[in-house]
Formats: sequence, C-alpha cells, structure tokens
Amino acid sequence: MICIIPARGGSQRIPGKNKKRFCGKPIIQYSIDTAILSSLFDYIYVSTDDDEIRSLVNSYGYDNLIPIIREPELCADEVGTQEVMREELSRISHMHSIDHWACCLYATAPLITPEEMQTAFRGLLSSSHHYCQSIDRRSGADSGSFYFGYTHAFLSDIPLEGRRQVIAVDDIDINTPEDWSRAEKLYEERYGTK
Repeated sequence: MICIIPARGGSQRIPGKNKKRFCGKPIIQYSIDTAILSSLFDYIYVSTDDDEIRSLVNSYGYDNLIPIIREPELCADEVGTQEVMREELSRISHMHSIDHWACCLYATAPLITPEEMQTAFRGLLSSSHHYCQSIDRRSGADSGSFYFGYTHAFLSDIPLEGRRQVIAVDDIDINTPEDWSRAEKLYEERYGTK
C-alpha cells in the first residue's frame, strides 16, 4: 500500500507549517514516524516543493521513504489534497505498480498513533465505502489527520464526502496559531512536557 504525505513548503496562516518545530522536532517527523511504525505501507512518499523537507526525509535512510518533487501547479493554496493525491498516485503508478488502497497522511498530525491508522484501515477493508476518514472526537469535524481510500477512488476523483466511514481520534486540524497551541497542549498532556 502507498502512503502519501502532502508537505508543501508554503502556508499562509502558519509560515513553514509542515516543518515548524512542534514539541521539540519538526511536525512532519511525527507523521513520518507514525507511517513507518504502523507497518502498513510498502512505500511512503512525501510530496513537497521544499528542500528542507526533502533533506529531512532523506536523512531517515529508509529505502521505502521517498521524497517526490511536487509540481508547482499543485502548490497553490486553492489546490486540495484530493487533487494532490490523484496527481501523485498517477505519477507513482508510472514508476511501479500500486495496489488497491492508498493513504493520505497529513504532515501536521502529531497526535495520531500507528494503532489508530491500523484500526482505520481494517475498518475500510470490512466496509463497502470508498474512504475511511479521521474525525475529531470532540467536534465530529475533519481532524485533518489522515484518510484511507481505494486507489481507484482517488484516481477517479470520487469525492471524500461521498461513501466514507469515519474513525474518531484525539487530534485536531491545525490551521491557525491557536490550533497549533491547542495541539501542543494536548500532546504535552498525553506525553509530558517538551
């Protein structure tokens, strides 16, 4: 299975969000570590236009953790993750065969655990849905953490809002400095101080 971590360098509300330090290390490291520890993925691709993020990914030294240069037209603020997933999966399919499932794991999901990802994937396998998406346990809103889906659903532009199931997680969608502070507080409550 393929995991794609979208991690462009730009961000309007939180400059350099995907590489900003969160509780002691760049926030994207949490997502990379979770993807690796989940043992779900044959390949983990980090889609980025940022040299620092590419260097960080390369520093891990894993053969199946691969930075890919995101095309400039996929780096604009108005481009959504579904479009990024479709285009990157299409590119990857020209490099090697891809199987039935794929995962979009956000670079700003520091509270997600490997076990939650495993549970979500098992849920998708046992359902008739196109996707399984993480939602915030408190609000019921998209947690901005991850979603699994059938590869054909990504490639065919089937909307995430359609046939999907959800998994409730203790994570929040980090879009503002206030969200960032709340997420750090939640992390410290769970794992201790920085």
